[in-house]
Amino acid sequence: MTKKIKKFEEVINQYDGFIFDQFGVIHNGKQIHKNAEDCFFQILKKNKKILLLSNSGKSSKINKERIKSIGSKIIHEQKMITSGDVCKKLLLEKKYPLNNIGNKYFLIGSNYDLLKGTDYQKTEDIDDSDFLLLNTLPNDNNKEINLDKSIRNNKLLICANPDLLGVSGNKVSKSVGSFALEYESKGGRVIFIGKPYSNVFDIALNYFANIKKERILMIGDSLFHDIKGATKADIDSLFILSGIHKNDFELLEDHYIKNKILNLTKNKYIPTYFCNFLKY
Repeated sequence: MTKKIKKFEEVINQYDGFIFDQFGVIHNGKQIHKNAEDCFFQILKKNKKILLLSNSGKSSKINKERIKSIGSKIIHEQKMITSGDVCKKLLLEKKYPLNNIGNKYFLIGSNYDLLKGTDYQKTEDIDDSDFLLLNTLPNDNNKEINLDKSIRNNKLLICANPDLLGVSGNKVSKSVGSFALEYESKGGRVIFIGKPYSNVFDIALNYFANIKKERILMIGDSLFHDIKGATKADIDSLFILSGIHKNDFELLEDHYIKNKILNLTKNKYIPTYFCNFLKY
């Protein structure tokens, strides 16, 4: 059964490796949580390892620059892996399931181009593409996308960010994965790269190769990505209530929080611990 903690201090000595989600845990998209930086400082002071593991369709370099710009002093200096990084790696390696998918891609989302400078060719004609690459939610440049036609033409959609919800300031709204899920629900073929899938957790755990699994803790705010992924990877997890699920858990007493977690996850992936927000 999941256990409530009030402070990160209660668990820090039980683990040697810490995997942190980004949005909703260390910042809200607009401002770094100072309490999170305090936790990072204490982890580093004890010579323990940190990894930031983010479902972002953009590179770790760009994410670190953003984290620094919103107030990070030490968090942006830590090792980071994004789902965008992993997506690019898998596409360049052309290993299953990203082998034999063709060379031309149509970009859905922002103008940030994950595959720029590679052998893959970007096309502005969706009908001429071999596959669709989704890195952020569709924008004004994507208004004319005919998804039904793409589904009929059996176009593969590669989603570089499986998150269904995202945090921006005090708001929780739809994220990139919701678009991919809609495509899939209509019969489209989708490959998701990111948490909770093993394609990112395998790489993350390799970073902690010298640390036993029982000494690794995942800290995240998404039951369906961070906590589910940690459970599948057989590592412990700390669920942050104040992130994307905050509307589900506001004002609930501890007993009802536990029941809500069980109901939302259908008792399949339960966090080892939960707390209101990250604080040392």
